[in-house]
Amino acid sequence: MTLIRTLARACLLAAGIVTAGAAQSAPALLGQWNFQTVTGATSNNGVTVDLIGKGVLNIAQGPTGLSATICWLDENGLITSTRKIEGSYSAGGAIFTHPGTRTTTGRAGKETSTDVRISWTLQANGDVLRGQRLVETDEDEPKPVSGARAPYGAALPAKAPVVEQGSAPENAGERGPSTPAERARVLQMALDAEKNPRQVQARDGAWLATWVNDIPDLNYNNGALANWLGAVAKHGTRDAIQFQYKAGVMAFQINHPKQAELQPAVDLAAMESVLRAYEMLVRTNAQDRSAKLDAALKARNRGELPAFLAALSGRDQD
Repeated sequence: MTLIRTLARACLLAAGIVTAGAAQSAPALLGQWNFQTVTGATSNNGVTVDLIGKGVLNIAQGPTGLSATICWLDENGLITSTRKIEGSYSAGGAIFTHPGTRTTTGRAGKETSTDVRISWTLQANGDVLRGQRLVETDEDEPKPVSGARAPYGAALPAKAPVVEQGSAPENAGERGPSTPAERARVLQMALDAEKNPRQVQARDGAWLATWVNDIPDLNYNNGALANWLGAVAKHGTRDAIQFQYKAGVMAFQINHPKQAELQPAVDLAAMESVLRAYEMLVRTNAQDRSAKLDAALKARNRGELPAFLAALSGRDQD
């Protein structure tokens, strides 16, 4: 096994995936990625063709390192399985490892399962994901992984229907309501992001997007204000602003459950949080200034923010 890991690292070095000092680029991995990798091979008339598996990968900063959620997709783009894994920063970006099972079919059609360990060595360059996936057996070599960053705030695909023998509940495999610890994390996240929007968004953005998509008891409405915020600033600033809005929406629902269905109240609270974060961004870097957000600031300072937001549904989004 040690030999396999050594050979895998040599392959990565040769491919330029592991470079000295590249650990500084590892935070670029945080976020949601659409990826594909070779998962096997099939033969037809003597011709061997690689089988390509596709999925969605969410990478977030965990308490002691990195955490990630791998969602494998079927041919219809639906989630067939989900696995949560832990990882750590490395010279090549990050490494994630987890146990797995390798199933092989013999000549008599008998299937044999073997416990294996799977390693993902990943690196991001802007919105491009690359790396390798290694099933650590005596005969497998690393398989390439490639992908692209998903648009900010993109929801996960739907889950494939669970089909089992006998009766099964329609929501089999779905998670339960948000937990007290998760709600406390979101409340603190929203406050922290007002003081340091970019850092908190890089640390928690992927986790928040997955959590919002999975929980059944709180809702995120991607309505007029969310669309407007998607066009108010350049890319890096826009990501931080949209993250702050989503965190603010969820925090308001947690603090005021009886008003969770009142969209004007939700938008007002979330926008006030966004503007506090925006003020911090501009204070740190004047190049983050946005004419549209400046207009919202003026409306807030005049006590006219509710009217400003109410007008957005009929306003040109460009």
